[in-house]
Amino acid sequence: MKIKRLLRKAHRHIGFFAALWLLLLASTGLLLQHRSDWHLDKSFITNQTLLKLYGVGQHVIALKTGNGFLIQIDKELLINQQKTLFPEPIQKVAFREHKWIVETRLGQTWFNQQGEIIQYFDELEPSPLQAKEIRWLTPSQDKNLIAQAIKEVSTSYLSVSQVVFDIHAGITSPSILNDLAAVALIFLSLSGLVIYFRRKGG
Repeated sequence: MKIKRLLRKAHRHIGFFAALWLLLLASTGLLLQHRSDWHLDKSFITNQTLLKLYGVGQHVIALKTGNGFLIQIDKELLINQQKTLFPEPIQKVAFREHKWIVETRLGQTWFNQQGEIIQYFDELEPSPLQAKEIRWLTPSQDKNLIAQAIKEVSTSYLSVSQVVFDIHAGITSPSILNDLAAVALIFLSLSGLVIYFRRKGG
């Protein structure tokens, strides 16, 4: 009787934890089922803490001149509000003759003030400018400028649908939590069978 009582008590307490986990799965599953109906795939996260959790803003370089600004956040490049995919980390930037000169380890890319690529140079086709002709700019430490840029990038970076999917799949939760939940469900199944057959057996 003592073992039966302990088993029932454990079944009840572990069942509470498992119920919370199943409630989370059911809620996120329902949201994913209707993500298009509720426009979750067109709504984007702007919370800075959550964005940092997803690694947004790990690489940031910001430069500002009288002709505008150039900011790279991870793989996004912003030139005067014009957003462009630019995966290679920027090493140096200059502004010369109404164009932005962006240098990476792979070569040099020239942009106009509207953020459009004018020309690209690499080892096979070196830049016509000599190093002494280029006056490299010092990156800005303006936190407001960087925060505004991160906000601008976030408007199309991380959708609510993606976050819900990651929670549902257990990607954003610690693996130990998922392991414990799995063990809890196994225990509940086995202990439930034991309690059922003991009661049935009299």
